[in-house]
Amino acid sequence: MQTGFVAGRHTAWIRCLGVVLLFAASAVQASGDASIWASPSANSYSVSAFTAKGATATHLQALQQQQQNSLQVTQFLGNGNALAMRYSQALQQRDIALGYTWKDATLSYMSGSGEDYAELGGQYTGVDPYLFHGGWKQQFDYDGFAVDYRVGSFGHLQYGQATMRSDGLLDRTARYMEWSNSRLFARATRFVRGGEAIGSGLDAGINFGNKRLAIQTMDLENDRSMQRIRLQLDGNRTRQYWFDIASHRNALYRENDDVRMMFTFKTMLGAKSLASYADENNRVGNPAASPDDDPEGSPDAAPAAKKRNPWIARGLLIGVGVAAAAGGSSSGSPVADRMLRFKTQSEAALGVLNGINPTSIRENREYGGWVFINPDASYASTTPKKGEATKVQLPPRSVVIPSGSRATASYHTHAAYDPRYDNENFSQRDLDNDKELGLDGYLATPAGQFKYHNVTTGEILVLGRVATGG
Repeated sequence: MQTGFVAGRHTAWIRCLGVVLLFAASAVQASGDASIWASPSANSYSVSAFTAKGATATHLQALQQQQQNSLQVTQFLGNGNALAMRYSQALQQRDIALGYTWKDATLSYMSGSGEDYAELGGQYTGVDPYLFHGGWKQQFDYDGFAVDYRVGSFGHLQYGQATMRSDGLLDRTARYMEWSNSRLFARATRFVRGGEAIGSGLDAGINFGNKRLAIQTMDLENDRSMQRIRLQLDGNRTRQYWFDIASHRNALYRENDDVRMMFTFKTMLGAKSLASYADENNRVGNPAASPDDDPEGSPDAAPAAKKRNPWIARGLLIGVGVAAAAGGSSSGSPVADRMLRFKTQSEAALGVLNGINPTSIRENREYGGWVFINPDASYASTTPKKGEATKVQLPPRSVVIPSGSRATASYHTHAAYDPRYDNENFSQRDLDNDKELGLDGYLATPAGQFKYHNVTTGEILVLGRVATGG
């Protein structure tokens, strides 16, 4: 069972209230799940096998959340050595990560490909992939690595980075440095687009008993940011609680600014015996959740190796999450990243025409462009193209509209007042062009009228006013 509420837009109003009953043949997500940011609806299954002497062990963990499935296998080889592999797959995307621990050092490598990175979140699970840009629908590949080193009783230091690549777009890279021990972790991340730093992130967490607390922030150029806090309480074998607070701000998409609070309660309904595969005490891959960090380890005991080597799995998980964050921080296009977004097509048209109409009147020349819909269902407009006194040639859509976005309307101005023309109305050529393209049309007139042509019905409406500069 899950229940929760959300309060948003900087008010205490409850925006949604829902109750969902979950029946499953597994235990409540094991508290040893590799990420505190995993979805509360996720289900985790794990099983371990040991040799007769306990010198080596094989640990397998499967995780299912939303549309993502992942499988991780860790082979403890004795003498503090271990080998791990993690595979994840979601709709139109997949990744694989490998890690090897030798005594105090761990090296991880990860790579993947897909078209949309909305589901593979790792440590950034739950962050809206379109929070900072309108998205892209284009094939991508990424790779990255992480290096972890145990520094005696001080804890562990880990450095990693991942780079996402797509044809026609700038590379997006995220680099991080982390310190962690059995109770605490702190991580700083830097986001880069095409060699230019565009922002930073901070993660920190603490584990105290059956409670876990974590904070995560992202701050990017153009006044875009995200902060969230999660408190997780592990009740018993069949019960967990989460309390989340999240704040989002985007100066380029004000309609999405909000503050949210969510309380989630999850319990297991049904036969308890069906949950025998969940290992609540196994916290591999999460130092902040590990019950004990054995600094010396035991070269002859697999359980001690499990305590000593959670960082082999942690490197795999963080690396995948950092790759997701690299894609979330930027679309790969500076123009698209800095583009104003709107909830509706008409708002996008009004925004651009309100800005360009005074210039059009002052220069006595027409300006025009396109309104388009982004992969996240927001709307934006292309930069106005300069025309002549009585016409403007719109730029090719394939050149000015971002990959994955689609034109839904055209817009243009009618320059300054001229008694020789009826420039307070759409011309017949304007209407014919809309019909030929199958796209709606918007017009800003010299008198400041904001007009709309519905190409489906043929109806022409005055939607409001635009600036004239007078």
